[in-house]
Amino acid sequence: MMSTYLFNFFRLSLVLAAGLSISSLTSTALAGATAPGSAFSDSATAGGAQGGDARGQYLLAKKYRDGDGILRNLNRAKHWFERSAQQGFAPAQIDLGQMYARGLGMDVNYSKAVYWFGKAADQGYAVAQFNLANMYRRGLGVKQDEAKAFQLYLQAAEQDFAEAQYNLGLMYSNGMGVEKDLQKASEWMSKSAKLGMARAQYQMGKLYQDGEGVQQDLVQAVYWYRRASLSGHADGYRDAELLKVKLTEQQQVQLDKLVLGESMAAN
Repeated sequence: MMSTYLFNFFRLSLVLAAGLSISSLTSTALAGATAPGSAFSDSATAGGAQGGDARGQYLLAKKYRDGDGILRNLNRAKHWFERSAQQGFAPAQIDLGQMYARGLGMDVNYSKAVYWFGKAADQGYAVAQFNLANMYRRGLGVKQDEAKAFQLYLQAAEQDFAEAQYNLGLMYSNGMGVEKDLQKASEWMSKSAKLGMARAQYQMGKLYQDGEGVQQDLVQAVYWYRRASLSGHADGYRDAELLKVKLTEQQQVQLDKLVLGESMAAN
């Protein structure tokens, strides 16, 4: 029953990262990159871009894309992203892939999105690996390949990319691209949850409540539901309250100690 739930949830939750807060694409969301040291003056940005500096070109492209201190112009954004990406600047490759995948100022072109995500992924960028994994998982611009998607998620997850860890947990839970392994599912879900991802925290609550991949523990279940609620998950508070009334007095004491210990650690 739990595996069926996770499978259905998984179909709706795969995301392409992009700054981690961009609108959905079919059933994915895009993620872009942040260039190191991105605080440039407008004149320095423009001058660097015109002079062939890849980072300056990237920053100017972002200004055109976002309308940051300049009239928004997606054609100019694409032009400067391309100039930067062609020099091998991974953040530009990622954001150019975004533009193609989302059809920003152009027709959607998943094949070109895959190409540019792949260029950045080859340089070890977790965001790009994650985005490319989603393209393989969905079969967008490339032949669908769950095993390839799994390997790319793994590369990103090993760099502590929480969304990738979450998706790995779901893939292990459902045997998608890898042999089903509920223990490994819970391990990756736990890593993502500890990094603060609300959906992973909520899933940890369900795993502990149902005893899937972990020993059943209602105290831990309530704890993780509460964490998910605090992280913004819509169902976390409700499920925590519904389960809390089932705790014994001893379990309630354990929960209080767990919450207190977390509070003290945070301070």
